[in-house]
Amino acid sequence: MKKLFIWPGFVNDTIVKDLLTDFEVDMISKSDINNVYLKNKNILVFIEEYFQEEIKSYLKQNSFLVFYLKKNNQFEKYQNHNIHFVGAPIHANKLLYLVKNYFENNTDNFNDIKIFGETITNINNEKFCFLTNLERLIILELIKNKSISRVYFLENILGLKKNIETKTIESHLTRIRKKLLQIESRTQIFSKGDNFFLSS
Repeated sequence: MKKLFIWPGFVNDTIVKDLLTDFEVDMISKSDINNVYLKNKNILVFIEEYFQEEIKSYLKQNSFLVFYLKKNNQFEKYQNHNIHFVGAPIHANKLLYLVKNYFENNTDNFNDIKIFGETITNINNEKFCFLTNLERLIILELIKNKSISRVYFLENILGLKKNIETKTIESHLTRIRKKLLQIESRTQIFSKGDNFFLSS
């Protein structure tokens, strides 16, 4: 069960705990936010309009999902690969879905790269860029399976028949390779015969 730290803000603690039963929930307060034990942890924050100063200094070190009541332009400058904002009001089921998707299924590491949400980040230099949904799926499949055959790629990722002649695979891989270069990652995608691999 994944650990989730929650700064409840304007939301009742009991309601949050009852909703997020798939997580091990630990409620935190303003005084907790800069404690070393929270570094590199998953944190869910509920705020009304503005960030507390305690949060601002800690944004780069954690995975934040922030729900807010009133939109404020200051949020835009904090939006990046490790923090995501969602406006209220929101239905409880939608909240649960977003929390699960963001914290439970959202992070995968391989060598010097981290796939987090819609971004790929070089862990060493913190450079990142955005991925399309398909690009993210391709990289996650490569991380999971170590190698992918052309047939598997066509049928299971692109949804095409295996006997179709297409350069679509190469086009997607070329775009991903450019993004790996953009963040200065050592990780590479290469092919051998009809199989594709990730290597560092």
